[in-house]
Amino acid sequence: GPSYCGKSTFAEMMKDLSPERVEIFSSDAIREEIYGNAGCQDNPAKVFEILHERIIKCLKEKEDVVAIYDATNLSAKRRRSFLNSIRTIACRRACIVFPMSLDELLARIPLRDRKVPERVLIKQIKNFQCPQKNEGWDDIVIEFQGNGYDDKAILEQCKNFDQHNKHHSLNLYDHLKKTADIVASSNFIKYDIDDKE
Repeated sequence: GPSYCGKSTFAEMMKDLSPERVEIFSSDAIREEIYGNAGCQDNPAKVFEILHERIIKCLKEKEDVVAIYDATNLSAKRRRSFLNSIRTIACRRACIVFPMSLDELLARIPLRDRKVPERVLIKQIKNFQCPQKNEGWDDIVIEFQGNGYDDKAILEQCKNFDQHNKHHSLNLYDHLKKTADIVASSNFIKYDIDDKE
């Protein structure tokens, strides 16, 4: 998920619950280690090469370990590539998504020492591709935080949400509705977002 959604906080909570089993692998920590600044965006390929090497080494050498990959992981292509690199390692691959409204994310900016600019946060949200099982996940978990999850309110906000994307002529609500209609008509699933209780 995007910056400020609670990924690192969740990872630290997991580590506190089981310090001997949980290992956290953070792209920000590696940036801090290499550049002395967790916000430095120089040479991301190097940062993620180190991150991936460390996770793979941990998974191969340790039994009964929970290796947490703490990064935004917005791109399905990048997630799939990493999951492919660990496909021969006997481990369970779980993805945790932290959905949160833009307003909640923006409200967290002043609470952090390291600030991610609003324009970067909005770009992260626009670039986020929701994880899917066909990427190679065994489990996908939605971890609701913040002020709670109100699906009706979220759908209502979608009605006026312009995706600012040349590939999407519809607002987000109409896009979701059209997608739900297509999926429903294929007998894949029966779901109508207008009738959500």
